[in-house]
Amino acid sequence: MAVSNRAPGICDNCGFRYKLIQLRYTSYNTRVCPSCWDGRFDKVNSPLNKPAYIPEDTILKDPRPPANTDRNVSWEAAGIKWEDDDDYWNLATTTS
Repeated sequence: MAVSNRAPGICDNCGFRYKLIQLRYTSYNTRVCPSCWDGRFDKVNSPLNKPAYIPEDTILKDPRPPANTDRNVSWEAAGIKWEDDDDYWNLATTTS
């Protein structure tokens, strides 16, 4: 086991050689150099691990969906065949 301040070490991310005293442990228990060090944004302290702040007194402007009057068709007025619909999606039947 090396105990000297000049003992060599290899970064687990980039593979470059550094002094062992310069390498730091990450939350994944690997040793990385100062350029590969993520600082406080590691697995444990990542901002993605924190829940989003949503205040409880948030007021929605209009919580109901809009009225879909164009889609409300009575049972008697509904078509029962595919041919009754427009062929706007079928490019083969359109003429130029």
